[in-house]
Amino acid sequence: MKRLLIFFSLSLFLVFHVKGEGQDDVLKRLTEARQIAKKSGHLIMLDFETEWCGFCKEMDKKTLPSDEVKEYMSSNIILVKVDAESDSGRFLAMKYRVSGYPTFVFVDDKLRVFGGSFGYQEPADFVKTLQEMRDNQAKGKFFTAISSTLKLPFPDFYQKRFNKNGKRVFAKQEVVNQWLAKRKTYDDEVTFSVMAMHEIPDKQLQYVIANQKRLKSMYGPENVNAIFSRAVEKQYRALLEKPLPLLKKWLPSLRQYNFPEADRMQNWYLRNYLLHNRQWEEYFNELSQAVENKSVTPTEINATGWDFYEKEEDLEVCKNMLPFMETICANNRDYNFWDTYAALLLKCGNSELGKEWANRAIQLGKSLEIDISGSEKLLERYP
Repeated sequence: MKRLLIFFSLSLFLVFHVKGEGQDDVLKRLTEARQIAKKSGHLIMLDFETEWCGFCKEMDKKTLPSDEVKEYMSSNIILVKVDAESDSGRFLAMKYRVSGYPTFVFVDDKLRVFGGSFGYQEPADFVKTLQEMRDNQAKGKFFTAISSTLKLPFPDFYQKRFNKNGKRVFAKQEVVNQWLAKRKTYDDEVTFSVMAMHEIPDKQLQYVIANQKRLKSMYGPENVNAIFSRAVEKQYRALLEKPLPLLKKWLPSLRQYNFPEADRMQNWYLRNYLLHNRQWEEYFNELSQAVENKSVTPTEINATGWDFYEKEEDLEVCKNMLPFMETICANNRDYNFWDTYAALLLKCGNSELGKEWANRAIQLGKSLEIDISGSEKLLERYP
């Protein structure tokens, strides 16, 4: 049985959220939301989720029900849940080029898109996202080429990307290339969507580079940057086994894409090249500079530390990573960081300090009510 939840305050509509069996009544719910948005002036938030998405459940459990989020949404946002694997949800996911979950797309009653957001966010951060979207609406900053047509004539290979999990089909590169070669323009919504979701040939890439400012205003910077990111990854993979001078010659070319924090991106690719090729002295020098310049995230350091714990056989190399892990653990109360540091210490033979940090991680994990079995297994492995 369907349930319609509508909350009113002083006769003003605050939050709209319908859940139906299978959630395949999304188009009907969106129509109802648009009618209410037309009267209230509120933004509609399309919340794309799937049944198997863990971070979607975390958003539903922690972020959306929080007092600060509910308070802001009550007078600004109309929430429409979208099961991205339902029949109607798939078409919406295709239209808005949804590639991961949760994804939030913000539209008004005319289906003008004012922005989007991807991934789990803590309540305070999510309120900032909502405020930014409302600010875009107030300034009339919407993406000019995203139409109000919900079901677009996408090619079959594009549609298959949006099949249910486990049944998705990703087109071969030659299929995409042949389809794009027949297009007369790259600006229309269908063609741009295909380019935003696939690796594209150099001809189309050069077009996007030359027209990036206009395309960003038409479809949003995130979609244009997605095209650039795939191109950069392809170029980087081709250089991974090449001499270092060739990589350094390539790095300045990243500026043509106008990525946010382009310098940080160049340094990231350099560090990963050095890491991949086991050029340890250069790698740790670059990492030290990045820490000093605050151009490397604790998450990247932690991920590298964990890779060393799992894969690196040279204990001297692992020991060189310990000071970096010590720094991020001293400055961050994070279970994953503490667990990684403990694992690396134990692997390097520092049993006493390793057990101390493993126990710290366990206590922290218990206080946060998260899984601590990894740290417990560490103590079993290194008694």
